[in-house]
Amino acid sequence: VVVTAVAFFDFPEEEGCLIVDMNMPSLNGIELAKQLHEASSHLKIFVMSGFLPENTIQSSLKYVDEFLKKPLHIDYLLK
Repeated sequence: VVVTAVAFFDFPEEEGCLIVDMNMPSLNGIELAKQLHEASSHLKIFVMSGFLPENTIQSSLKYVDEFLKKPLHIDYLLK
């Protein structure tokens, strides 16, 4: 089932996973991950990007479960 990230704010006890892009129109993936992490500890958050500096990755591990490198192949997600 595909839902928007906003739905997780309405149901913070729900488990699930969310894949977001690092670059989005209103905020970046790490900022969204931080907000969602504070609202729900049951959510796995994956951030996709073509390039992320190592210091950005290290400083965001509290909020992001995994960083995914673009291009992302569906086989990787199925593992």
